[in-house]
Amino acid sequence: MPPDYRKVLPDIWKFGTVEDLGRAAKDWPGLNFVIYHSALETVSDNPREDESRFEKTGRIPWVTDLAEVPEKYGVRNVYGEIGTSFAATSASNPAYCAAMLGTLVNGLESDHVIWGTDSVWYGSPQWQIEAMRRIEIPRKTQEKHGFSALGPADGPVKTAIFGHNSARLYGIKAL
Repeated sequence: MPPDYRKVLPDIWKFGTVEDLGRAAKDWPGLNFVIYHSALETVSDNPREDESRFEKTGRIPWVTDLAEVPEKYGVRNVYGEIGTSFAATSASNPAYCAAMLGTLVNGLESDHVIWGTDSVWYGSPQWQIEAMRRIEIPRKTQEKHGFSALGPADGPVKTAIFGHNSARLYGIKAL
């Protein structure tokens, strides 16, 4: 979304939220809902502003709403795909990116977070893969927000996100 989306898109911006997702997931338990970009509202032009807002509120616009759906609605058919959200935040503000991952893993659980790269826009995804392998939620953020560590690149959380979750979701036997 552009930073001024409420003005530019006054009649349609709400279609980008997840406000109707919980009810849809509950009404259609046989469907899986994969929410691309994990519903990240927008990334501001000032990364420190995003991080400061998270530190004050413990919320990331729309991502936190997505992460709260399973508990609020008692569903397990909602997934967060990280795609461009990861690309945009890992490079510009790794602490905010780590907070986003912590929010998703905490709410959706690590088995419902899906890797994505949007490499059609960004070229080779290798830089994103390397960033994901290395990223960790800072201890201070873990303690303050009740997040668990993401762990090593070949650990259970990142292995699930990198491919096992998608394999399971699409009925492919993971190696």
